[in-house]
Amino acid sequence: DLNPLQHIVYHVPGLQGVTTVIKNRNAHLANRLLVNGMGMTIKVTDTKMMAHIPLLLHPAPQDTLVICFGMGTTYRSAISYGGNVTVVELVKEVMDAFEFFYQDAAKVRAYPKGRMVVNDGRSFLKLTPERYDVITVDPPPPIDGAGVNHLYSKEFLELARSRLKKGGIMAHWIPYPGSLAGVDDQETFD
Repeated sequence: DLNPLQHIVYHVPGLQGVTTVIKNRNAHLANRLLVNGMGMTIKVTDTKMMAHIPLLLHPAPQDTLVICFGMGTTYRSAISYGGNVTVVELVKEVMDAFEFFYQDAAKVRAYPKGRMVVNDGRSFLKLTPERYDVITVDPPPPIDGAGVNHLYSKEFLELARSRLKKGGIMAHWIPYPGSLAGVDDQETFD
């Protein structure tokens, strides 16, 4: 639903769906990301905190994994710590749209200790032999949506735990019931 003050600046089909970027007409940068018409993320402080909180809590983070790229905010925040950072995103076109959200996107892409991988986050974890000091997961809403629900399963959490180094920290976005991105009942949330 576009209002007259917004316009589409990127609308590209890919293997996983159609990626759309929307910006306000008077803004320099975009502020909405959709895949297949579903809102994936908006620019908010929360997505920065998905990197900052676990990285600040870990005594010496060297290797970080970010699952779900979105607008790139969590990845961007993670590389500011100077360690090795891998980000995994299922939809290639989501990563391709990074420049619409941040002026420094080219510099962030060129970060020498960064790696941007197009893959399913769960499959990536199953296949990688790597271990991480920090794993942060910020899946798109709704949490009970097809495919996304796997990132909230007990099996996924156990898999992620098995890829943490000793003393590793995992951060996982979980919307509270009743929020726009959450589930509709407390029982599902529990």
